[in-house]
Amino acid sequence: MKTVKFREIADNPTASLSGESAILLSLARTPLNAEISRETCASIREDVNWSDLIIVSHNHGVLPLLYKQLHSLGSTVVPQHILDYVKVRYCSNALANFYLAQELLQLLNLFQSNQVAAIPYKGPVLAVSAYGSLSLRQFLDLDILVDWRDYDRSKKLLLSDGFQLSADCEWESHFISSSGGYCLDLHQGLTPRIFPYSIEFSNLWQRRSKMVLCGEPVPTLSDEDSLLILCVQVAKDTWEKRSRLAKVCDLAQFLHEHPGLNWEWLLTEATRIGARGTLSFALTLAHDLLGIPIPAEISVRVGHDRSIASLVAQARNEFIVQLRARASDSCRPVSISEQARFHSQLRERFRDKLPYHLEPLRRFLERLFIPNARDHSFLSLPEALHCLYGLIRPLRLVYDYLLHPLAQALRLSHRTNHQGE
Repeated sequence: MKTVKFREIADNPTASLSGESAILLSLARTPLNAEISRETCASIREDVNWSDLIIVSHNHGVLPLLYKQLHSLGSTVVPQHILDYVKVRYCSNALANFYLAQELLQLLNLFQSNQVAAIPYKGPVLAVSAYGSLSLRQFLDLDILVDWRDYDRSKKLLLSDGFQLSADCEWESHFISSSGGYCLDLHQGLTPRIFPYSIEFSNLWQRRSKMVLCGEPVPTLSDEDSLLILCVQVAKDTWEKRSRLAKVCDLAQFLHEHPGLNWEWLLTEATRIGARGTLSFALTLAHDLLGIPIPAEISVRVGHDRSIASLVAQARNEFIVQLRARASDSCRPVSISEQARFHSQLRERFRDKLPYHLEPLRRFLERLFIPNARDHSFLSLPEALHCLYGLIRPLRLVYDYLLHPLAQALRLSHRTNHQGE
């Protein structure tokens, strides 16, 4: 399948970036070609706020990549004390990543010895697969995907191995290691219910490949499945307004490292699971931000699909805001209506759009009928009758928000009338 040429950065809305933001976006491109190197060197020789550049690169998860690129430019361009400082951060990240990779190998042995099929993704395996090195990606936790039929058994295995359950969601569980040194996310799905992409684990397992991690063979997603999931992750973060340059860099670098992808199969599979718009969106965003070549069919599709083109433009603007922001918590809250619009434009099938439009109703019913600690304190029931709390909760809400305030108002009115007499 043909690929489109790089679009010049001047033709891209990100050309409006200046200073540290423009430098970071240029340095996030791999490999760093001669033209970009000259432009970046010229920018660096001007007045660079190194503190801001380092903080923003860390917040966007690309500090190791920044070090690699600055090191390639050399001390004639970058002050030596800056290189030394970023190198320390780079080495610290590399040691932490090596530790997590070793922990991952132990976890995979635990699952294998208990006949649980498990596929690691993101984290160490993505670092090696996309960047060819554990040290070039920032990650703080581990992610393992299992079949939904093995999900409960896998949680029990982790608990028996000393892990502590910190949070339990419908599609993943968050664990803390016995030492407290890292977090593990155990997945039975790739996305939450509200952002559905149905990819059967059995198919992923059947198509899996192997890679070498710290000298040990480990199962990993096929290249095509990895790319699809990277595109979903980019779209999911954009949907949640948690745009980080690292996710787009992962996608761009993965494309660079895996030129032999089966694009015909990818487009067919993306269509089957209702993710063709997601694939087009993420690839076009990576092309626009980092200049990565994409299949001509994707470029043509986006050119003819105003919805996808509009979403890409919005995402670019969001990245510009995030790149200019110094604080890590600069993401603004996202309203349900914003999420619904994004979802409707991104997905091509009605059945994929529908869950999100029903989400406000689901949340209302959940708040109405799912009991919490206040319901238990409102009326104490024996454990055998706990199933009744779902019926007691609406009654408690009526009492708390209608009957109790009304009774207080009547008492106050009666007291006022009595004092007036």
